[in-house]
Amino acid sequence: MKWIPIFYLYMMQILLCKAEDTAIQYQRYIPGQSTASSKTKERIKITYTRVILKKNKILDITPYQKIVVSKLLLCYDKCFESDGQCLSLNIKDLGLHGFECQLLNTDSFLRPNSLISQTGTQHVIIKDLCSIPTPCENGTRCVPNYTNRTRQCIFHPTSCKYWEDYEPGMQSGYREVYRNSDPSAIKITVYCDVSNGGGWLMITNVTITANNLVGNVNLGGSINEMTQEIMQSGYWTLDGRHLTYFNRDMFKITQIRYYCSKPIVGRVVHVISNATSICGQNFVGIVIGSQDRSEACIGNALTRLEDDTSLVLSNPSNTKLFVGNAVNKNRYYWVPFWVPGLHHFSFGGNRYHCDDNMHVNDFVGQWEIYIR
Repeated sequence: MKWIPIFYLYMMQILLCKAEDTAIQYQRYIPGQSTASSKTKERIKITYTRVILKKNKILDITPYQKIVVSKLLLCYDKCFESDGQCLSLNIKDLGLHGFECQLLNTDSFLRPNSLISQTGTQHVIIKDLCSIPTPCENGTRCVPNYTNRTRQCIFHPTSCKYWEDYEPGMQSGYREVYRNSDPSAIKITVYCDVSNGGGWLMITNVTITANNLVGNVNLGGSINEMTQEIMQSGYWTLDGRHLTYFNRDMFKITQIRYYCSKPIVGRVVHVISNATSICGQNFVGIVIGSQDRSEACIGNALTRLEDDTSLVLSNPSNTKLFVGNAVNKNRYYWVPFWVPGLHHFSFGGNRYHCDDNMHVNDFVGQWEIYIR
């Protein structure tokens, strides 16, 4: 039977009290054998290593093994006993029922975009090559190689924010980003906008200069066809269902920004979702398809930017959220916010509206949407 020395218990208690991203040394022993001539047991130290604790975080991937144990320490034992297969683990506190241990064959250094917040959990990295001291600077990312115990700093942007960290003072323009955090991932071209706090990635660029050109608009563009030529054409918008890929594989979407102007109306709509309010978070959740539109609330979901001259948010109590179906490609641009019968934001079909609900046959205007 295994036993755990007092020092081990003491160190683990310290670990649980530490803040997020704390490195601590983990010491584990197994007992020796008793002999007939001796009543004592010899302790044999088998590992002394550093683990990284991320409190209230989990790595959102499928574990290769999931078990429930009575004591937290047993989760660590299970990972260490895996002969190298277990690189990290998620631990969920089940209260009186113990702890759920999720053994993972990857970690948040290899899959940084899969790390999410979740109260009452912890993500523990067992093999630490990239945390303290931080070996990479200027926007590069540390990628560990656990086979030969080496690490490499690579420039592997998956967002516009990543580019801005790497290139201080960068101007708005087209950049290449990777589809996910895997070093072998394919690249796509995106437009990065550094205004209004920066980090904005364009998902809609629709500019109608004449009514007879409205048929050129692609209302369901694929993430795989994102090229500079297509996006700057003025006839492109991303299929809303593909926002799931961004949120899951590239970066967590926390805000969305809407812009439009229409000469016949003479006003500008320029609003941003509120990242710190529940209503704003619900709004983004609907945009990316993680929750149903019925959960939306207006409240302070959207905030007007300085150049906004619209009427659609002039009295938020009159503004409604979402007409577009939450499972369809148009959910983020087909009337996402509106004042019934008066002021709409929308494009597609015969509803190219920018703070109006008339001028059905007048399509001339500009619509842009960004995420970060």
